[in-house]
Amino acid sequence: MSIRSFNWRLAAALWVLGLPGVIAATAIALPQLLPPGPLPAPLPVIMAAAAIQSSVLLGLSAFGGTAVASNVHLHSPLIEAWLSRRPAPSERSALLIAGAVGGALGAMLLFSLGSFTPHALLAAQDRSMLPLVVKLLYGGITEEILIRWGLMSVILWSLWRVLQRGDGKPRAALVAASVLLSAVIFGLGHLPAAAALVGNLDAGVIVYIVTANALFGLVAGYLFWRYGLESAMVAHLLAHAGTHALAR
Repeated sequence: MSIRSFNWRLAAALWVLGLPGVIAATAIALPQLLPPGPLPAPLPVIMAAAAIQSSVLLGLSAFGGTAVASNVHLHSPLIEAWLSRRPAPSERSALLIAGAVGGALGAMLLFSLGSFTPHALLAAQDRSMLPLVVKLLYGGITEEILIRWGLMSVILWSLWRVLQRGDGKPRAALVAASVLLSAVIFGLGHLPAAAALVGNLDAGVIVYIVTANALFGLVAGYLFWRYGLESAMVAHLLAHAGTHALAR
């Protein structure tokens, strides 16, 4: 792909779209996750460093995903249509409906798993309950750009280039592998926050965190592949909103 053919507007739009989540996570979630007692640096310095690091990672995901996603038939159809000033695709209703169904399934899944939550994690969550706005902005939007658009696209493209020599449409097995791998990494990515909440992680907490998040990651990954990035975002947003409502 040449520099001139690269979709800079799409990459920049996705990066900007994910920044509110970075800000919310840094300003609201980070102070709750820091350990009590003296900090290694002033809190504003820690927050600024975390915001810069997260913004760079988001940028790498937005631009890296944009570089390879279309090669393996992964898209962000609504945003792409808006940027190119084309009418919204005719599949937009199916995209939104599928995302809503995925979000409902995700909410029910996460809520049902609540009865298996390890006691240490449950007590920590009660003390450090994050506002819904953080879950929506960071989880629903930023994480989808990081994990689905960035990570899953790159995994699928890499498998396609190596195992299929970049020929034709990626086979179903490669798509399934990319969905599974990105879902497991998505689950593993939640362990640092869990460690900050409960301290040392035991096997029960690790299995619960990875499994619960990976299961939803499978749903979001399928939606991204089948309908587009926005469908996965809708599902993630509604899963958090639904879980929040069911827990009240």
